[in-house]
Amino acid sequence: MTRFCVTGCERDVESLSQRLENLEPDDLCEIRIDALYDGASLGDATLEGLWPLISKYGPRLIVTCRPEWEGGWFSGDEHKRLGLLVKAFELGARFVDVEVVALDKLPDFVAHENILASWHGDIADLDKVAFPKDMHIKVAANVNWASDLVKLRRFSQTLKQPASVVAVGHAGIWSRVRPLDFNSAWTYVAAASGLETAAGQVTKDEAVALRALESGKLQPIALVGGKQVTSSVGPAVYNRLFSNTGESFQYLAVPARSWGEVLELTLEFGIPWLSVTMPFKKEAFASSLVSDTWALGAGVANTVQLKQGVPIKCWNTDVVGFLDGLPDAHSRALILGGGDTAFALAYGLRQRNVEVTFAARRVDVVKTRASSMDGVNVVTWQDRASVPFDLLIQATPLDGLLGEAPWDESGLKVLKDSAKLVVDVVVPVKEPTALVKDCWAAGIPVMDGLDFWAYQAARQASLFTGRDVTFKEIVATLNAVRRIDFKCLPESSLLIPGSKSLTQRYLVLSALSDVAAKIHNASTSSDSIELAAALQQFKTGQSNIYCGQGGTTARFMAALSLLTDRQICLEFASGLARRPMRHMADALALAGKQTKIVEERDGKGIFLISGPKFAGGRVSVDASVSSQFASGLLLVAPFLENGLELVIKGPLVSKSYLEMTLRSIKLFGASVIKADYGFKVPPSKPKNVELTVEPDWSLAAFWFVANKITGAGPVPDGLTYPSMQGDAIVCDLLQTIAGGECEIDLKSTPDLLPPLVIAAIFQPWSVTFTNVGHARYKESNRLEVLASELTKVGANITVLEDSMVIKPSILNGPAILNPHGDHRMAMSFGILSLALPKVFVTDKQCVSKSYPSFFNQLEVFRRLSKPPSALVLVGNRGSGKSTVGQALAATLGLDFIDTDVEVERRTGLEISQLFNQGRIGEFRRLESAIIRENLQKPVALATGGGALDDGNARWLLKNAFVAWLDCPVDVLVKRLGNRPSVTGADPAQELELLVKSRNEKYCELAIVKADTSGNNIKEVCDVIERAWRTFQDSYLR
Repeated sequence: MTRFCVTGCERDVESLSQRLENLEPDDLCEIRIDALYDGASLGDATLEGLWPLISKYGPRLIVTCRPEWEGGWFSGDEHKRLGLLVKAFELGARFVDVEVVALDKLPDFVAHENILASWHGDIADLDKVAFPKDMHIKVAANVNWASDLVKLRRFSQTLKQPASVVAVGHAGIWSRVRPLDFNSAWTYVAAASGLETAAGQVTKDEAVALRALESGKLQPIALVGGKQVTSSVGPAVYNRLFSNTGESFQYLAVPARSWGEVLELTLEFGIPWLSVTMPFKKEAFASSLVSDTWALGAGVANTVQLKQGVPIKCWNTDVVGFLDGLPDAHSRALILGGGDTAFALAYGLRQRNVEVTFAARRVDVVKTRASSMDGVNVVTWQDRASVPFDLLIQATPLDGLLGEAPWDESGLKVLKDSAKLVVDVVVPVKEPTALVKDCWAAGIPVMDGLDFWAYQAARQASLFTGRDVTFKEIVATLNAVRRIDFKCLPESSLLIPGSKSLTQRYLVLSALSDVAAKIHNASTSSDSIELAAALQQFKTGQSNIYCGQGGTTARFMAALSLLTDRQICLEFASGLARRPMRHMADALALAGKQTKIVEERDGKGIFLISGPKFAGGRVSVDASVSSQFASGLLLVAPFLENGLELVIKGPLVSKSYLEMTLRSIKLFGASVIKADYGFKVPPSKPKNVELTVEPDWSLAAFWFVANKITGAGPVPDGLTYPSMQGDAIVCDLLQTIAGGECEIDLKSTPDLLPPLVIAAIFQPWSVTFTNVGHARYKESNRLEVLASELTKVGANITVLEDSMVIKPSILNGPAILNPHGDHRMAMSFGILSLALPKVFVTDKQCVSKSYPSFFNQLEVFRRLSKPPSALVLVGNRGSGKSTVGQALAATLGLDFIDTDVEVERRTGLEISQLFNQGRIGEFRRLESAIIRENLQKPVALATGGGALDDGNARWLLKNAFVAWLDCPVDVLVKRLGNRPSVTGADPAQELELLVKSRNEKYCELAIVKADTSGNNIKEVCDVIERAWRTFQDSYLR
């Protein structure tokens, strides 16, 4: 028997109270006190609301206060944190969740039966943890592969005490929806989407749909393949189908690195059926003793039955399902691509006497494979449009991965004239592929990837269930689940919120107009929400107006005081009173206002403004620190009885934001006249307008930088270009940074400084940012915060009076980076964590100021990132990495890089000299930096024998294609001969120890292992090349 523990990351007690009130009778509930932490403290009001809730619901509660060093939000004093948990125990909480490493700090009177001893970490470290024997325990392990899942289950079987064992990572969902497989007394589920407290956590609704509480009675079916299986539509469709019909199956996706891992998984969990995708379709066929006609003919299988006492059977439902879906007779087919799926479909078509032509990029490879098939031709990719056909099948990764149609505009005419049907086997994640959209627009009949999948699914589900499952039944189920936000259907692009800056300008103009504007796609940032509330307070005649932490809100509301004769008291939250307001006060004084700024402790304060209503006239403002002073005055100008003549004093910074203000005013029907002294705005009545806010380029900038430093992820979606926002220049600036040593002026676009600095620290040349002195007066002193925090990862940054100089350096984690309450610092450090290992960001919630969903989107980026492009060779000294690497590079058209040679080139010293000088740490850091620099390049990368001794390098290579060159010690000794020892020990003994310690690390990361003890380089290269081709093709489907 297991149950749900419903969790959430509510930021306020009221929302938490609502979750508790909605608890089902059998559910436990987790309270995350750390989520209520505002980055500085837990306020008295928060605690006063929290303690009664714990008293009321105590017997059903697990109370947690996770520290930042364990991935939580609490960054305060450790003694205070544990004190909060002790208080929860005293109030009757069923469990208080305390990390294993912190147990000895608890007072003795806390009963062991009320402690949940928790551990969070990598699966590889699990066996090093000493768990108490007299407490309930919780284990949350990072699990990415099938073998990790097996290891976690075997660990769970050793536990004698009650426990909750969950997995975090690509393979984690199995543990969350089959908790009894891990002897878990409960499984954690989020109360709703957006309230998840861990990566891979499902919502309660999703867990119910996946039949988690029934899982003990359900037979598991595993979808196995590369990491792409985690985005498959299959689990959502099949589980709903089985639930609707009451069939006792549960279908779950598990990524694996080898077929051996898959077989280990099936034995450990007693899996009767496998649904197989790339790169294991050949192995599935080869390991089966009985095959259906289609698998036998195609040489690949996608469905395997493993029944005890019965020979392993396999089927290919791709082929027969595809044939089911062909509505007309066809005589000639053109297949784009030459992988396993392409050949399987070609086999099926030949059974119907359809002539087949492959259009391939690797013509020689495809010709060799096609030579055994009659009625099949192969042409070059460039000649694809010249081939006669009436059926086109798109079976290349191009459409799915790059978003480009594998058919140009002129080719579409050929399609329209020739094709009775176009089939695109790529299953779309979010929207139709480019080819499908082009065909729809041209009126060409098309079977898209979901149709293709549904036809095979009907055949496959019939095998699973033993009944005739129809295509219509699959489609009906598919249509239902596509409307549900399952974790197995992640977003395929990054949705950028509406521009905060535009939203705020539109809000002011709308609030002051006679008829409120209709504003679509407005920013939901806390700054925008607080400004809207402040405007409402102003319009209803209130004097005390809360501005929160928004500098824009404070400056715009100060300008609005010109429209009234009542005293205005602007209330500033923590930190805002420290931001510059003097220039606005000076401008208001020229308009006849009296002002007083009172700063209290912690940067809180008030801005008092009194005096008569301003009829209009000439006012000057200093815009050398912020253009917001000028923007605020210009926004109220049309509503002044006599208009406004605004004189701009000092050098204007953030000019692009002032230009945004001018364009916004004009959109509302008012006029602005440029003058030598500044601007003249005559009085007017802004018109009733309906506006859509452009997506925010200053936020999109972070994702463009993420792609630059990782070369791997999705791109921002729906951006407007040309744009009203000056920050739209970000892509041009990134190109400049990547082009060589440069100097970039950010006087007009200061918000681009944080993300561009992240891009700059990865360059092998110096980058200087000028006119950035005013960045000191943002939510933090951004110059000092960037310099001090990024020094923790090895960045070389010099801050001058009005500029910042970044020089090349070796970057590495681990590091805990503090954004100092600044949303753009937090987002910059989040992007950095994509490229460096173990970089943790504190105070993540501060991003709510501009981009509340940023860290959720960061996980989307991680999920959808493409694998590294490099072919990486690992192995001991003498295993042949340089020789094999050069041969593979020549065969595959890759560049060749040897990290040892590159280290020697950069340091001017031989490797042995570095070791003899005790500079091993420097060598490893430089080696990791070279690996990181080349991972997204088309290279064959030969690494040093000890490269994987460095945790940074292992982290970098976790998703890469890694080939392990294995060679016995006795052969290595002969090969190395008189080569000097690196450590000074006897060479044979040194090798014996090194091989023993390193082989386990090679095995952990390797996609393929090749024995190099012989001297046939071609055979070794063939083994690796086949695995490399399969790895590349595995991202097709």
